[in-house]
Amino acid sequence: MTSTVVDSYLEIRPDGSATVLASNDDVATMNAQVSYTAVTAGFYVITAATKVAGATGDYTLAIQ
Repeated sequence: MTSTVVDSYLEIRPDGSATVLASNDDVATMNAQVSYTAVTAGFYVITAATKVAGATGDYTLAIQ
């Protein structure tokens, strides 16, 4: 997740779970990046957010 406007924050969770499998808030930049290899088949939720409540702005989310 990249942005020049908001402080990006990412989380990956198994669908329907509160358990965070991976997260990132790169405090040195406005960008965030996570790497996760699923060990079981299923659905996963990627949450793209900001670290500042109510912050809005453009961002790009890339999934590879």
